Amino acid sequence: MATIMLICGSFVILDHFFNQSNDVVSFANHQKLLEEVAKIDAQITETELSNKIIRKLNEHGYTLAGGIGYTIYPDKQIIALFVNDVESMHTERITDIQNLITTVAAENGFHSFEIDIQNAAKK
Repeated sequence: MATIMLICGSFVILDHFFNQSNDVVSFANHQKLLEEVAKIDAQITETELSNKIIRKLNEHGYTLAGGIGYTIYPDKQIIALFVNDVESMHTERITDIQNLITTVAAENGFHSFEIDIQNAAKK
């Protein structure tokens, strides 16, 4: 089973909106953003997106050394992949992984994810 970390990017957004002059509008905007992030989080869980991504990567010869991490903003989604051989990740492999993830994401109703490949030993 995939290890899933969901890191909500709303804390950065919070600061921006709560520093605006109109606190009522800021709070309403903040609530809306949190709802959008929660919706994306629920969709990741309901569609079993992590398991599907891991399967697709495995089918194409990529093995993760841990789980998948998500950073979710309403307008941007980032997926962190933890691998042992990060040094061997050249542009062609990264592009292939990005394309595989984009395909799985689209099949499950998501917009494209940016990918962040990280060294599993440093996580």
